[in-house]
Amino acid sequence: FRYCHSLVKLTIPPSVSKIGREAFIGCQKLTSFTLPSSLTVIERGLFVGCQIPHLTIPPSITTIKSGVFNNSGLKEITIPPTVTTIKGAAFRWCSTLKHVTLLSNITEIKDDTFSGCQLKTITIPSSVTSIGSGAFSYSPLEEITIPPSVTHIGSHAFGYCNNLKRITLSPLITSLDFTFHLCSGLKEIDLPSGITEIGHETFTGCESLEQITL
Repeated sequence: FRYCHSLVKLTIPPSVSKIGREAFIGCQKLTSFTLPSSLTVIERGLFVGCQIPHLTIPPSITTIKSGVFNNSGLKEITIPPTVTTIKGAAFRWCSTLKHVTLLSNITEIKDDTFSGCQLKTITIPSSVTSIGSGAFSYSPLEEITIPPSVTHIGSHAFGYCNNLKRITLSPLITSLDFTFHLCSGLKEIDLPSGITEIGHETFTGCESLEQITL
């Protein structure tokens, strides 16, 4: 179905157990799609460029691969608790994505997962231990709390989040590097007592920063 520009709606029967990667890439008019409960994996780049505003992920899904929704019209999505893996850049540049509910038991938010989305807020589940590089970069997040389960935050994880005013870090974070690069709206931050390294350009361009509590 790649680049089927006139395709608007599609229902996949439950007899289908696998849909190959990039199967619907470039289907710009595709606005309605039903994932069969027989699937366990959403393959790489499956809905790139599609305009599906809402998608129900069946509880059979355990893995969402990289780039699945890049540049798509997705507006909101709920990740069920059965999902244990979301690959990098899965939702990158979903410029209409405003609401994500993570009910899943993922342990990592990988590189660029939500980069360029329109998320103003998100609750990170307590199962997460690592947030990858650029995970929330270029998003309009206003405030976020990193749960105490997180031990690692990658470079530029919140880079260019100009609306981010306050962040609460996990007490287990020991190093930061480029983490809040060009977060021009950041006003205050409490650094955990166990921090041992503030690396390159962690707060470069944070022109509104008034208070750092160590």
